Amino acid sequence: MTAVLDNAGIPDSRIEGDLLCMQAMSATREELYVSLNQPIEPSVADCLAVLLDRRLSREPAAYILGYKEFYGFVLSVSPEVLIPRPETEHVVDSVLQVLSDKTTSSRPVVLDIGTGSGAIAIAVASKSPQSVVIASDISSAAIKIAYANKSKYPKLHNIEFVIGDLLTCFQGSVDVIAANLPYVPTSVVQTLDPEIRLYEPLGALDGGKDGLDFIRQIVEQAAGLLTSTGSLILELDPSQVHPLCMFISEAYRGVKLQIVKDLHGLDRVLVVTGLAVY
Repeated sequence: MTAVLDNAGIPDSRIEGDLLCMQAMSATREELYVSLNQPIEPSVADCLAVLLDRRLSREPAAYILGYKEFYGFVLSVSPEVLIPRPETEHVVDSVLQVLSDKTTSSRPVVLDIGTGSGAIAIAVASKSPQSVVIASDISSAAIKIAYANKSKYPKLHNIEFVIGDLLTCFQGSVDVIAANLPYVPTSVVQTLDPEIRLYEPLGALDGGKDGLDFIRQIVEQAAGLLTSTGSLILELDPSQVHPLCMFISEAYRGVKLQIVKDLHGLDRVLVVTGLAVY
């Protein structure tokens, strides 16, 4: 299994091979390793062959398995939503850091815009139970998946889901806005790995000519929605961080910008605090 995946250029072939075998056998990792020297039942072999064919066609393992782990949660995923990435965990960390620094609101309101599978919202709501987390997406199919994921964790009473386009459906003041919006430039989309460009939703990837179309919109909308000390937290491609910082600095006064690096030392998340329109 590992050799077949490896020869096909599938990264992390050992891990993915184990996951496919576990799925075919309906087994845990421990049960898989215990049974390594035992013959495979024909029904399991047939199931494994189907799963392997799907992966060799470059369908992402997360869609084949139907789930992806994120921030300690097991989230259902399908081609209607982007597969949560480890980099997005830095958005969660940044939200939690901002919330821990706040003393003005005992019940802070956090918006998760473009929630997809609900990954950010679920992680934040779990780690910050005093917060009210409202997650939105323009896709009703995505909201159904996010709600189903939230339902797996019945103790999460502090999440609401709405269908909406960026911040246009919100009024009042909020403390934190988090967003992992489409940020891939249109010209780059067709150069992405086949797992991404052939299977993941285009609407969650294509961010326009320079990848910042939706991000500039949410910056402009957030300025009228955040409290005076509120923060906008955005995931970006490293190449976009400094151009966006320049755009924000030129358009808004008194703004504080913090760049958060990912585990590879690359600029990944931008925390914008104190947005105010000239």
